[in-house]
Amino acid sequence: MERAFLKQEPVTVTGQVRAADGSVIVNATIKEKGKTATAVTDDQGNFSITVSHGNATLIISAIGYQTQELALKN
Repeated sequence: MERAFLKQEPVTVTGQVRAADGSVIVNATIKEKGKTATAVTDDQGNFSITVSHGNATLIISAIGYQTQELALKN
C-alpha cells in the first residue's frame, strides 16, 4: 500500500498581540515552536511571521506577561 504525503507549504501569519485589558503589547516576541522563525511586534502590537506550515504552534512572549502558545489551524 502506497501512502501519499501532502507537502506542507510555508504560511505567512499576521496578527496583533494584546493584553487582557485590550492594550497592545509592543516588542512581544513571536516564534514558531521548534523552529527558528521569529518576529517582534511593532509599536501597534502588529506582527508578521512566515511559519513552516499552517498547523504550526506560535509561542508569544513579552517581558511582564505570561508566555502563551497558540496552535494554528490552517
